[in-house]
Amino acid sequence: MDLRIYRNFLSMVALQSVNYIAPLATLPYLTKTLGQDNFGALSYCIALIALLTVITDWGFNLSATRKISLHKDDEYKTAQVFWGTLGAKISIAVTTLFFLIIATASIDTVRGLSHILFITWLMVLGNVITVNWYLQGVEKFGLVATAGIIAKLLTIPAIFIFVSTPEDTWIAALINSSSTLLVGFISIFAVFKLEKIKWWRPTIKNMIEQTKDGWDIFISALSVSLFTNINTIILGSISGMGQVAIYNAADKIKTALNMPSSQLTNVIYPRVSASFNDSTETSKKLIKKTLAFNITITTITLIFLLFFSDNIVSLIFPKDFSESGKILIVLFSAYLFGNIAYPIGLLVMLNIGITRARRNIMLTAGLLSIPVSYVLSLNYGAMGAAYSILISESLILLGFLVVLYFKTRTH
Repeated sequence: MDLRIYRNFLSMVALQSVNYIAPLATLPYLTKTLGQDNFGALSYCIALIALLTVITDWGFNLSATRKISLHKDDEYKTAQVFWGTLGAKISIAVTTLFFLIIATASIDTVRGLSHILFITWLMVLGNVITVNWYLQGVEKFGLVATAGIIAKLLTIPAIFIFVSTPEDTWIAALINSSSTLLVGFISIFAVFKLEKIKWWRPTIKNMIEQTKDGWDIFISALSVSLFTNINTIILGSISGMGQVAIYNAADKIKTALNMPSSQLTNVIYPRVSASFNDSTETSKKLIKKTLAFNITITTITLIFLLFFSDNIVSLIFPKDFSESGKILIVLFSAYLFGNIAYPIGLLVMLNIGITRARRNIMLTAGLLSIPVSYVLSLNYGAMGAAYSILISESLILLGFLVVLYFKTRTH
């Protein structure tokens, strides 16, 4: 890997580290100040809005990134992709807001959290104007990463200053949303500072084209959301916000610990896509290094958690979150499968043209996770939701390996 890849990797890792470390820094305070139910309600709203964010993103973070990386020297083509993608995201975001309004008017659980939900929906707007997919495509991520780090770090003192009672849950939601919006504005500024994007009026035809190109990736991302975000929504609807709080506490730590592995794959993706046809051996080496890194880091971290997860939880959360330690082990165990499946699906299957199989496997696993999550959450609460994630990740990896096995046998 050359110096540019390392720089982009470090920039993205730094930004994502702060994205997860900042919430972790305030978690002990929020869980104590808001209490289980209100912290669970905030987590429930974030999970629901995260689902809408996946819909708004529509896979553009990969499909548009790939297009930009392939045509970054063609101003006309990059302008088409940039403005067409942005127009499509805005259209989808408006649609999600419309459905959120309907949901708050017709579903009791959602109606009771409407004030927090609409504040949290601002995160969808932040996602729309965040154009990191373009910056990744041209491998210019440093400026927005630095600014994003500052924006996220500002949430830490803001939480301590403005959130002081359980009734301040909506303020915590507003602080998170405002940070996302700020990162979005900064990314837009960074793009135009590069002075490479020319104005091109997006047409309906072009927006549809960008949407079609992101379809398979969107279905895959939505499938993941089915056994992550919907998993949380199902848990809250069945077992209550207290169980959501316990589950989410473990999930926050799990996600932060896995950040280096997940971000390396995202950083490598544009380079692998750009060189796959011209330099297959280079791409193969990058993929092998990514898999080796993921497997090594995941195994070491899981062994550490087997001994110290309870200690970590007891240091961060109040006593009524003690169950989160065991849930953390189960959730991170899922990464033994996920951190192999993700780069295989993204770096290999997309680039050799078996996107439909990737999509179908992930969609099947996502759909199966809904009844599995329901049954396990009903019987085992937060621990059942964690086991649902483990089952889904293992099924996806198994499906990917089977497809690749038959693909290589036929060639």
